[in-house]
Amino acid sequence: KEKLYGRDEEESLITDAFCRVSRGKSEAFFISGFSGCGKSMLVNTLRARVNVVGGYVIKHKFDALSQERSLSGVISAVNQLCLMLKDRNTPPKIALLANKLRDEFGADIGLLARIVKNVKVLSPEFVSPAAAEEAGGG
Repeated sequence: KEKLYGRDEEESLITDAFCRVSRGKSEAFFISGFSGCGKSMLVNTLRARVNVVGGYVIKHKFDALSQERSLSGVISAVNQLCLMLKDRNTPPKIALLANKLRDEFGADIGLLARIVKNVKVLSPEFVSPAAAEEAGGG
């Protein structure tokens, strides 16, 4: 097992944030730094602790040279979250999540499915308008 050195402060900040989130708060944070400074190791070290208590850790590496889609990292994170929710929840719980999404997005649920492709794993009816047209032949 690899040991994380010199990241006690960051580890503490992230652990504190997770404690706040587990009490109902919402937070997100970004870890940045030079190549090889231990960002991935920091995330991977904490992932096991978060998974044990039912939390979710989503990891995405941003490419500083790629500016074609400014929200690609956020979309990637939500796509990962959809797959994690499907894998870690029972069908009734997934149906409840799908109903909440449907209530929040209403008629725009198809637009969400077009942007966040993996949302359809939560409910087959969450199909983008473009995919529905292709399936219907129109």
